[in-house]
Amino acid sequence: MKEIEYTRSEQDYQQMFARQLTTVQRFKLDISENEAIKVLTAAYKAQVENRHCHFLEDDDIIKAIEFTASWLAMEDKKPGLYFTGLCGTGKTTMIKAIKMVVDWYYSNTRFKPTMTIIKATDLVSIALNNYYEFKSLAKRTLLAIDDLGQEPAVISNYANVMKPCIEILSERYDAQLTTFISSNLAPENIKEYYDERLSDRFREMMEIIPFESKTFRK
Repeated sequence: MKEIEYTRSEQDYQQMFARQLTTVQRFKLDISENEAIKVLTAAYKAQVENRHCHFLEDDDIIKAIEFTASWLAMEDKKPGLYFTGLCGTGKTTMIKAIKMVVDWYYSNTRFKPTMTIIKATDLVSIALNNYYEFKSLAKRTLLAIDDLGQEPAVISNYANVMKPCIEILSERYDAQLTTFISSNLAPENIKEYYDERLSDRFREMMEIIPFESKTFRK
């Protein structure tokens, strides 16, 4: 048998293999960073005032809004944002503001991604009662999980042991889908509450945005 000659360079092989892979395009808003900051700030203020509260010019909140807005307009980035901090510091408000901006941005387009916001506790309930819907959530283009860590990490469904949030986040990690998370858990506590594997994936897939203000709730 005639020996095959391999004359391609390493770069040629890399390009060949790259063509075989499906590259996931990162979600982004096609607007300038300054415009994104302006729009997200307006949406955040609207969310605050909708609860008959006054928006406080807090430095930490302003910083979080600016970082989040910059991420929304950025192309080369991690596929997720992790909002972490104490209760009542504005994490859920940020997620709702992002949804407002996404809905506004795609309001005049025929095919638009929908952003689903779901409580982690509700996610567990869906995993138990409607596994088809649970798997559907894992494939959403944009998914926000609110209050991660408030749900049981492990549940039993008859003889089956399930880890709903680990499962859904691992699936979204593999698919490189955009995921927003709010949680009272500090990033270093993910390993303790869930497992080391998810903790490692968090570091790769999530930009950490701390909410360090005191609670705004009274």
